[in-house]
Amino acid sequence: VSRFLPNLFTVRALRQLGIEDPALESSLSYQIGIGVQRLVSRQNADGGWGYWAGQESAPFISAYVLWGLVNADQLGYTVDANVLSRGADYLSGQFVAPDEVTDSYQLNQMTFMHYVLAYMYRGDAGRMSTLYDVRERLDSYGQAFLAMAMNLVDSTDPRVGTLMDGLLGSANLTATGAWWTDETLD
Repeated sequence: VSRFLPNLFTVRALRQLGIEDPALESSLSYQIGIGVQRLVSRQNADGGWGYWAGQESAPFISAYVLWGLVNADQLGYTVDANVLSRGADYLSGQFVAPDEVTDSYQLNQMTFMHYVLAYMYRGDAGRMSTLYDVRERLDSYGQAFLAMAMNLVDSTDPRVGTLMDGLLGSANLTATGAWWTDETLD
């Protein structure tokens, strides 16, 4: 996925900017096609993906692969709808109640999984609400993914503004940019 996504998003950028480079786009399309085939072939029977071919499915990597495949499909690279559906079903079955989670990284991963499902129009507002209720346990990036997921499900949800205000308030601002420092990532 780490080689696949940069190629995919380069194609997206070229198209959005109206830049025509037939040789580059042909090369990228070839590599993306190989990437789609490789990722689809590595889907496990449960609908998820492991870190390596043949490994047990892992929720985070499954969300990452699924997000890439959905983006590829949106850009016109054919991905079997059954592959996407099975992947989404796998992700939907991986959630646990936030109060049962002891490590914040798992909560952050669940926000990314929610974002991917919301991106696929399969977001679950109820589950997102349970994560919103423990938002103080999320790192900045987890709060950002939760805000994006909630916005995709309901762009009028006032909790999105609350999350965004919290992110703005925790940002380190300078004249040249902004960044966040999360304790778990130091």
